[in-house]
Amino acid sequence: MSKREKQVVNRCSIVNKIICDTVWFLAIYDIWHACGVNLFAIIFGVTAIFMLFSFYERFVHNLIDNIIHQFHKK
Repeated sequence: MSKREKQVVNRCSIVNKIICDTVWFLAIYDIWHACGVNLFAIIFGVTAIFMLFSFYERFVHNLIDNIIHQFHKK
């Protein structure tokens, strides 16, 4: 796979991850609303925050790596 193809795949997986997280969040939110249980909200809220944090941390790392790589190429 060429570097260009890898970038496209990375971009696609990021979009998929965002869509997936959104769908999960909405599903969980619906369940919590139907049950009215605060414990659900706390557990899933904390889990979602950790998931998003780790995802954005990776995303930022990739972004920084790409920027550094661009400068090294010149």
